Amino acid sequence: MVQFSNIALTLGLASRLGAICDYGTTRFPRENCVPVANFGYNGIDGPTNWYSLDKKANKLCAEGKRQSPINIDSAIHTSPANSNFTFRVDSYPEGATLEHLGTTLEVHVNGSLTADNKIYSLSQLHFHTPSEHRFNMEHYAMELHFVFQTASKHLGHSIAVVAFVIEVGGEDALLTSIFDYVERAALPGNHTLTKPLVFKDIEHHLHSNKYYQYSGSLTTPPCSEGVEWYISDTPLGIDIGTYKRVKHVLKFNARSTQHYPGRPTPRESDSNDVPFPKVMAGKQNTISVGK
Repeated sequence: MVQFSNIALTLGLASRLGAICDYGTTRFPRENCVPVANFGYNGIDGPTNWYSLDKKANKLCAEGKRQSPINIDSAIHTSPANSNFTFRVDSYPEGATLEHLGTTLEVHVNGSLTADNKIYSLSQLHFHTPSEHRFNMEHYAMELHFVFQTASKHLGHSIAVVAFVIEVGGEDALLTSIFDYVERAALPGNHTLTKPLVFKDIEHHLHSNKYYQYSGSLTTPPCSEGVEWYISDTPLGIDIGTYKRVKHVLKFNARSTQHYPGRPTPRESDSNDVPFPKVMAGKQNTISVGK
């Protein structure tokens, strides 16, 4: 009986550790220690094998039809701005904790998002190198995800992600403050404190530029669908020195491009060569851009 319980506990923990994109939400509650993911981006634990890591939990990684990330191109339908769209993140004058989860660098911060008549609470922010979403088939150096969840916590459409692609050039004070001590979190399971964090500039950046919106999925196992994406069309900047230091820690942690929403998930090994159909009018397959 003890042996069975240990096996069940191990399997349950493995399933939870796969869900790094929604770490800090009720699907994957935050723990006292820094968890290290049981999936990766290369070889046997990479995207081509995520389904095999847990065929029940990760079924959508192989069979989903609204998977993320996607390519965003000039055919995207435009829509008027949503006057109820607000993005706010608390300030941290003493810094916040930067954690190395093995597959990403994550910061636990609080904030809120109001979008499409829903109110979300911020669970965490994390990074990918290179960018996961592509603009006109072009990758950027990095991508920043703010992960939100509604108070109802139902699985259907309870998660929203506000995303920013990041290009090398210029300097963003927030990114510099987050990564100033990144070497102290160089190994999976490590954590360190950031410099003071103020999010006013990035809030203004999102509210003063266009954003793309579509319904997709988590970009890590279990690849759950019903995730609402809001992606700024204007990149943030990061100086070359900071970028190199972050890339040295993160290496490569981006899922390859998926089919346009509504189409079957491609084989990961072929997905960077997927032809993307033009956007067609229709409620289920609409990707919109707002300002």
